[in-house]
Formats: sequence, C-alpha cells, structure tokens
Amino acid sequence: MAVRAEKKQQVNRNICNAALRLCRTKGYSGVSLREICREAGIAPPTFYNYYPNLEELGLAIIDEAGLTLRRLMRQTWKEVDVREGVVRRTIRVFGRYLEENGDLFHFVAAERVGRVQAFRDAIEREVKHVVEAMAKPLAEVGATTGRPIAHPLYLSEMLVNCAFQAGVESLSANTEKRNEIIERTIIQARMAIYGSEVMAKGAVTSVSAE
Repeated sequence: MAVRAEKKQQVNRNICNAALRLCRTKGYSGVSLREICREAGIAPPTFYNYYPNLEELGLAIIDEAGLTLRRLMRQTWKEVDVREGVVRRTIRVFGRYLEENGDLFHFVAAERVGRVQAFRDAIEREVKHVVEAMAKPLAEVGATTGRPIAHPLYLSEMLVNCAFQAGVESLSANTEKRNEIIERTIIQARMAIYGSEVMAKGAVTSVSAE
C-alpha cells in the first residue's frame, strides 16, 4: 500500500513538473493536456485520475507553492529575533527558493497577471497569507526590541510585494545580477522599516500625496 501511494505521489509530481516546464516557454494557456501527458510520460486517461481539468491542475500547483513557501518562511522567522535580521534572512531564503523553483515561480508570476481569473484569485490569496504571516514576527520583534512599527500589515505587504518584484527580475538574471537584486531589495526593505518606525514614534502622523 505504501509503495502504491508513493508511486501515485510520484506520478502527480511528474504531471505538475511537466506542466511547469512546458508553460515556461509556452505559457499555461498555450499548453494542452496531451502535451503535459506526453511530457510526464503518462496516457491522457491517467491524468483524469488526478485532476478533472487543466484549471484544477493549475490551482493545485498554486496551492502547493503557497503552502511550501509559508512553511519555509515560518521556519525562517523562528530562527531570527532582530527585525532587520528577519527581513534579510527572509529575502535571502526567498532568493534560494527561487533558484530551486524557477519554473514554479515563473508560473506564479505569469499567472498573477494572466487571463485566468481563478488563478489570479488563488495567487492573491496565497500572497495575502504570506503578508499576514510576516506581519506577526515584524510586530513581535518591535515589541521586544523597543522599536515598534506602525501598521505592521501594511509594512509586510510592502515587503512581500518588493520581494515578489525582485523575484520576477531574478528569473532571467545571472548569479551576479541576482545577488545585486537581493542586496538592493534588502536596502529597500530597511528603508520601509525605518519609515514605519518613524511613523510609530509619532514623527509622521499622516501621509498625503502632494
């Protein structure tokens, strides 16, 4: 029974990986079920034992991507207790995640602004989960270090979106350029944190566009 379950999991991974490899060059909407099955080494009827259609496959990939990233981030946040350390470590871990899951992030980045509404909604839900999860350690570190921040949820959203954009840029970058992007993103994160700390001190009571 265990061998059968493992084999089923492997077939599922093969299907997901095949879809990700193909959509890297063709886009998800340009990939057919038959192409995915051929790439995965399975017959089309086997596909339907796992997913009813291509949209459900895409949603499963998004769900797994979000779950894996949140698990990784939670472990990262447990290991640091200084806010800038949280941000630096998070961005660096995210960078390694991109290196190891380039096809996956390419899919998520493309479908975040793609034509499939269900994909866009699912990705935004996953981004929201990460934002909410990161806001907590940011606020907790402020409370323990005497450096409180204003609007931790807004700050977290800014940092996550900044990291996401850096990830998009990194997809086609070489190692040297990728390191430059990471360092730039860390500096931008520090600037955002400093602004949030200043607001918390009451030096800035409102923000207005002039």
